[in-house]
Amino acid sequence: MIAKHARLWSVLVLIALPILVNAPLLTNAVKGDFALLYGGFATRVEHGALPGYPLIDPTIGFGNQTIGHRVAAEIAHGRMPWWNPYEGAGFPMGESIGNAAFFPFTLLLGLPRGQALDVTALEIAAGLGTMLVIRRLGLGWLPAVVGGALFELNAAFCWIAGDIANTAPFLPWLIYGIERVRAAAVAERPLAWGWVAGALALSLYAGFPESAYLNGLLALGWAVVRFAQLPLDQRGLFARGLFAGGAVGMLLATPILLAFYDDLRISFAGAHLSGAFAQAVLPRGAEPMLLLPYVWGPIFVYAPVYDVWSNVGGFIGTAPAVLALAALFGRRERAIRWLLAGWTIVGICASFGMPLLHAAFVHVPLVSLTAFYRYLPQSWGFSLALLCAFALAEALVLERAALAKRYALALALVLAALGAVLYHNRALVAQMRPAAGEWLFGSLEFALAVLLALAVAAQLANARARAGLLIGALLVEAVAYFGLPMLSYPRGGTLDLAAIGFLQRNLGFQRFYTLGPIQPNYGSLYGIASINHIDLPVPNAWLDFIHTRLDPFADPINFTGSAPPPGPGVPSRAAALRAHVGGFEAAGVKYVVAPAGENPFIRGYETVVGKGAGTPTNVTRGVSVVATVGGKGIPDVPLRSVGVLQGNYGNSADGTLRVQVCNARRQCATGSRSLRESADNAYFNVPLAQPLRLGARPVTIAFSSSSDKPEALWAYPAAPGASDTLAVGGKPVPNAALRIRLVYATNEVLPRRVYEDGVMTIYELAHPRPYAEAPGCTLEIRSHTALEANCRARSELRRLELLAPGWSARVNGTATEVAPFDRTFQRVALPAGRSTIVFSFSPPGIAYGYAAFLAGALALAGLALDALRRARTRTRPRVRSVEARVG
Repeated sequence: MIAKHARLWSVLVLIALPILVNAPLLTNAVKGDFALLYGGFATRVEHGALPGYPLIDPTIGFGNQTIGHRVAAEIAHGRMPWWNPYEGAGFPMGESIGNAAFFPFTLLLGLPRGQALDVTALEIAAGLGTMLVIRRLGLGWLPAVVGGALFELNAAFCWIAGDIANTAPFLPWLIYGIERVRAAAVAERPLAWGWVAGALALSLYAGFPESAYLNGLLALGWAVVRFAQLPLDQRGLFARGLFAGGAVGMLLATPILLAFYDDLRISFAGAHLSGAFAQAVLPRGAEPMLLLPYVWGPIFVYAPVYDVWSNVGGFIGTAPAVLALAALFGRRERAIRWLLAGWTIVGICASFGMPLLHAAFVHVPLVSLTAFYRYLPQSWGFSLALLCAFALAEALVLERAALAKRYALALALVLAALGAVLYHNRALVAQMRPAAGEWLFGSLEFALAVLLALAVAAQLANARARAGLLIGALLVEAVAYFGLPMLSYPRGGTLDLAAIGFLQRNLGFQRFYTLGPIQPNYGSLYGIASINHIDLPVPNAWLDFIHTRLDPFADPINFTGSAPPPGPGVPSRAAALRAHVGGFEAAGVKYVVAPAGENPFIRGYETVVGKGAGTPTNVTRGVSVVATVGGKGIPDVPLRSVGVLQGNYGNSADGTLRVQVCNARRQCATGSRSLRESADNAYFNVPLAQPLRLGARPVTIAFSSSSDKPEALWAYPAAPGASDTLAVGGKPVPNAALRIRLVYATNEVLPRRVYEDGVMTIYELAHPRPYAEAPGCTLEIRSHTALEANCRARSELRRLELLAPGWSARVNGTATEVAPFDRTFQRVALPAGRSTIVFSFSPPGIAYGYAAFLAGALALAGLALDALRRARTRTRPRVRSVEARVG
């Protein structure tokens, strides 16, 4: 009875904890709508108590929110989510494994506050799986609950979330399956591989093969240890059980694996197929964050550590580090303890580029194709949770003297490590002060308080009091580190749904191109087709069209329209648009979306900067930023507005940005514009009150702000030989220049402006190619895949959907070849008269994948039925004996 209640309470606690820590998102007390941060069409964004961002990866917006919602919408309408017509010229959606299109939890993304529900459900699954593993190791319910809670609060959910965290919950379930197979082998019961099959399949459907593979390496190590521990006569059953589970898991995952393979064959996958990650390691500044996650302040607040936040993937904390070290002194399951510790040590050392360990680790097959330094924290976070459970179990039974020795050494090692990493980063510490000084000292004070609590706990004679203090220190630290980014979520904001509504009403089946507002992939959220994309893999056919017809210098992964030129002499995205309007029209682009007040079709001058990363230069009340521009390309024509590449820290800046422009004759013009209309990390255009002829160079431009919140102008290394200069508060900034855009008055005939508000301006191109056309025919387009045609004679239907292997068409029920049109799109032959045309897409050979899935499902069902039969057989004798006694 006691065990039954312990099991019930353990489950309830592990369900309740994620709900409580995510309550602000679940109740909408803070806004988990990532369009407010990444969509580019938000106004009046009210940020939380802390500056910065709640997560380190914008994929939570560009991928999880947008594509995830599209997947859920397609399934809700009864369609297989293989294709997305709202991204690029159409993108394979289900084939791209990162979209997790067939992952059951993805369905939650279609619900209100679906992302909060999704991450909460994943955390619960992670906690329950970890609890079951710890119970299988023979530890008590209390250590099992604490270990589960620690893994629920791990950094994969706290800092990254989204599709990247999908795989985390299935590592403990895979380990649990291995333990079940081991138990069956010991009892000579071969059929116990179902958990292995299910966990493996879900890990692959979860959508992030990198972390699934790295998690699988730890599971493989666990299986090898268990195999070695078994007697010779039991190893065969264990191996057969694991093989059966692995084989059935792969059968269940065959559809997505086949589809992903097909996608890779026709797509650009960047560094993931080149092995470039073998040389990538975490930058300096990440070491202290292992123990003090916020030593450098909140996420993406202080510029010197931007690169750290962009690459780091997790943290340990001081309490788990101490307990994990203390756990290594125990004798029970020593091999497992050292496996977990070794995996953690090797993973962390390899991530930081430690010579020998890094070289050895990247030579493990396929590791060099993964960003392991970012995705390993899932598996070593699980390892630490289990080691902490071991330590807690022993704290309940060990004598005070023995425990004190363990913790004294562990505390000394953690304190030494803390001092070493801070000393190693002393230059960064000096650079961050005084701006982030309070975070450094606050982090140290909090960590020392936690360590003090652990030291006191180790001295307590009462085992329950000792365990209570240890658990309190662990959970207080874990909840604090997990919950702190919650304070950076927006507390309010308004999305420009009027502009979205305009596009939904008027775009039809055509597409739009954005230079900032409505960032890539957000068209998928609202059912409006944008040719922009942020994705990987990217179909090669689409990249060829982009680089030959739209923008030769476009980034293959981030075709954003708002990114600055990638190097000196490279035209801006607006300049590329002006030079390739015909290509955009050929792709079916009807509308071009630009920031409010900007006209990308008006020619202007843009400053050229040198190579190197940008640094935000804060414009504060009373301190002006003055740039001089002396480029040879500035013509003597009236200037109408000035744009500057700026960042408003997640759209939090308010007040007004003022601009004063003066020519060499000291003639000046001024302008101002509300910063509430600015988009983060994009050009902000300020119109002048009256045009100004620039004439002789140089041109002096002074920026000032009345904002009470941060506003930054991005400064870059000056181009070699350039005469541009920069000064802040009257003090020169050596070798630095702003990205400035000078827009001139013009008499050219320009695309018509059809919509404008405080966030965006929409222009209509004159001659967009129709989404579907057939010479000599009238067409009725019912959907992206169903059309009706009435042709006077034989003709062909031309459709602006990306041609990819897997497309098929039926004309009046007869299969018809889908041939290339304009090398990129599709055409099919049409007969004279009326025709019904239906297109469909599914990966080539997917029928074999479905057959394999069915075989795996039948095997799993057979296992379940056999287990049910065995359970009934075991209960029957007991029932008969009771009847006999009653008789």
